[in-house]
Amino acid sequence: MRTSLLSLGILPRPLSPKFHAMLDSSNWMEALRVYCAHPWRAPPADTYELLKLIMRETKISSADLSVQFRAQVKKVQSTQMKTEMPWEEFWDTVGKGEILSASKALSTSKSITGAEKTNFVILCGKLLEAVGLDGLKKMPFAYVTKTNIITAALEKDHFPLAIHMLELCSIQRKDAEAIWPIVAKYSWQQGLQFIQHFKKSSITKDFLLCLLEKGTPLMLIVSYLEYNGGLNQKAIIDALIEHAISIKDYEFVKKGIAHLEDIDLIAPQVHKAFLHHAELYTLEKVCDGVMRNNCKFSELTVEKIERMCA
Repeated sequence: MRTSLLSLGILPRPLSPKFHAMLDSSNWMEALRVYCAHPWRAPPADTYELLKLIMRETKISSADLSVQFRAQVKKVQSTQMKTEMPWEEFWDTVGKGEILSASKALSTSKSITGAEKTNFVILCGKLLEAVGLDGLKKMPFAYVTKTNIITAALEKDHFPLAIHMLELCSIQRKDAEAIWPIVAKYSWQQGLQFIQHFKKSSITKDFLLCLLEKGTPLMLIVSYLEYNGGLNQKAIIDALIEHAISIKDYEFVKKGIAHLEDIDLIAPQVHKAFLHHAELYTLEKVCDGVMRNNCKFSELTVEKIERMCA
């Protein structure tokens, strides 16, 4: 499976922390479910020894487990062979200065206009000039897509070019997730600059937590989210509150809880109960109780608060 997917230019992604947590707790069926839910566009980078362990414990055959992956790979191969230009052919075309022919390779991208395609190909020419034909041809992509080209620019340390390319098109969430591990190698300033060109729906809490861990000021992230309307997603708000707890910024926690009420994710009485128990036991202890019970702040109820503080 890995060989087929890599030949399509799809980079592996590690399994989620939840997968490893399920292994640690010997919750084999849940671990298997998480494994099977891993995006087929990005084969698990983790060792298959873990999968063998699960299969042994759950008595699931390898044939049953791999059938869905094989079907998806065939589907992608069939689609790409019909609609996309081979990677090496694209760069040969760009090298010859055949802008019109090269821009047709992006014809399946509905989110990019004719003029933008031309400008995108011109940027590809700059990337070709900087990296060289051999350097680009050796990259593990079989077909050309705008996401693969942006990935190539990032891999070859041409961040400004990648930004200019991103300004000309929008990418889907699955593509943003595929690119992010490479973006994460850059500074938090560059990472923040990069996600400013993502659609709101393409931004995940994992992107934001990565930036925060790299040193991005929390309020800078909040300002960015306010600007693009991303502060109404409960997963993101929960992640920001949890990060605030980790750095002991309890003033932000209070603001976060108030915001959850403002956007109707928790009831007013829940907000009131949270503050009441914070006065009784300290805000830090209430937050510790929520975190210890693996409860999301957006899912708090009065009963949960009382039980966790009992």
